[in-house]
Amino acid sequence: MRMITALVFAFSLSIYVQAQTTATNLLVKDGQTVAFMGDSITGMGWGVPGGFVHLVVDGLAANGVKITPIPAGVGGNRSVEMLKRVDADVISKKPDWLLLSCGVNDVWSRSIDLDTFKKNITEIVDRAQAAGIKVMILPPTPIYEASKQEFNDKIPSYVDFMKQLAKEHNLPCADIHQAWLDYIAAHANPDNPNIVTVDGVHPNPDGHIVFAKTILATFGATPDQIATAEKAWREAPQNATVPTNFAFDFKVPVSADELAALNKMAADQKIDLKRLLHTVGLQAGLDQLKTTDLTKTYPWDMCKAFGAEAKQKIDAMTNSPAGAAGAEPQEVSVWFSGGDVMSLDQWDALKKGAEARKMAVMRIAMITLMEVVRDNLATQPDLSKVWSDNITNLVAPAFKAKLDAFASDPAAK
Repeated sequence: MRMITALVFAFSLSIYVQAQTTATNLLVKDGQTVAFMGDSITGMGWGVPGGFVHLVVDGLAANGVKITPIPAGVGGNRSVEMLKRVDADVISKKPDWLLLSCGVNDVWSRSIDLDTFKKNITEIVDRAQAAGIKVMILPPTPIYEASKQEFNDKIPSYVDFMKQLAKEHNLPCADIHQAWLDYIAAHANPDNPNIVTVDGVHPNPDGHIVFAKTILATFGATPDQIATAEKAWREAPQNATVPTNFAFDFKVPVSADELAALNKMAADQKIDLKRLLHTVGLQAGLDQLKTTDLTKTYPWDMCKAFGAEAKQKIDAMTNSPAGAAGAEPQEVSVWFSGGDVMSLDQWDALKKGAEARKMAVMRIAMITLMEVVRDNLATQPDLSKVWSDNITNLVAPAFKAKLDAFASDPAAK
């Protein structure tokens, strides 16, 4: 009996020691607060299920380290905007850690030169450290997955600076840039230009996973601990978000007489001109979606035909000669979005089905969204009564159902 008791105690002690080792070998500690500062990439990291901020939090928790995140990602932010808000959004909240991701918009917008970037980032780091906050540097990710030479030539200088700054300040550096490049190279697919992103910039589920794994490794996680984290991610039913959207947008030429007639129509219907033109856009968009092979084109390729269709409708509405022009062109625009949240295993199945068809996975999502928008618009008795965001809400269940079916059985679509 004493031997059994001793064995039980020894086993319990080994589990306790292992848990203690798990909790103490990481730079971030149980109970600490971590601020994630960045642009829309970081915003997505918190804003969508399966975003990398959620994955980091859940991955640490799976290894016995519970942190409190402070989401501080703002779309469109460059280093100059982050410097302006670092006190209010980070320092005032007294986190233990700041994870700083910056540089994509500085380069992408072509508006922040390298010297200004260096000054801004250095000041953000200096302010955080002066407040006693530990800082981890996250260099900017590749833009358009390193496929456009203009950005390939420029962004490495911004990446190199952030890595050098981390070295000079003895800061941990999660080199997301190189991690993405390595993953892209390892999974190159001629049929899919976006390996880690949904649009060339913002992460898809794989991009979020690479992000999170790199951060965990930089915190000191071992391969076994990262495997524990990934196991927890895969056990969750909703850790992969598949967002997509499309717009038809065209500046339609009109004559002065047409513009006057359109304004009168809007006034008679007690709506503004924008609403009237939106109805024209829905009608023209439906015509394009009904008469186009959606598997062989993209929405942006249809915009010229959409504009021509909208122009014909405006000419007919106002009894004007075909092609009438002369006044300020009027914008006709409709916009639709869709999103599905699934498990990482479903996401892998979705990718596998897309690869079998030699298509990009986001292309499958785009075709699905166009189909459900087309089908829903065709059932509307009066397009003047709906906005495109109403249609987005109405098609959401059908979009999810079709994409889920494809993920469950890639041969079904």
